[in-house]
Amino acid sequence: MNKTVRDWEFYFLKMDGEQNRSRVVWTFTFQFWKKEELTYEAPGRFFLGGRLFDENGAILDNDFFSTAVVKIERVKKSSTSDLLRATTEDGETYDFYSDGYNSFMFLLLRDMMQTGALNERKGFYLKRSLRGRDLL
Repeated sequence: MNKTVRDWEFYFLKMDGEQNRSRVVWTFTFQFWKKEELTYEAPGRFFLGGRLFDENGAILDNDFFSTAVVKIERVKKSSTSDLLRATTEDGETYDFYSDGYNSFMFLLLRDMMQTGALNERKGFYLKRSLRGRDLL
């Protein structure tokens, strides 16, 4: 069994720009999330973060931040929450549940679904402890 990320969120580097973030979130939202595709190939650079747990449920890191995600697969479909698996550029895999995102990821997904665009205010989708870093 893989490590599991809870209270997950996607992170984006400022140097990759707003267009990268918008492209990644739009594609994830409309081609993977809503259409329930089995595989999502990342169209840009982003990182998975949250609270990391081992296969026994013990916490490994409260502020986990992966290397760049290259693919997300829908491992198990359920009526309540799908099990997803992210593969990073270094070959690591992390499981997370489709409904296990944090409040900032909720805002990001909601904005994309409702308006087709994201708020460009710096740090809007980041928890306070991450604002001011090199993240969008």
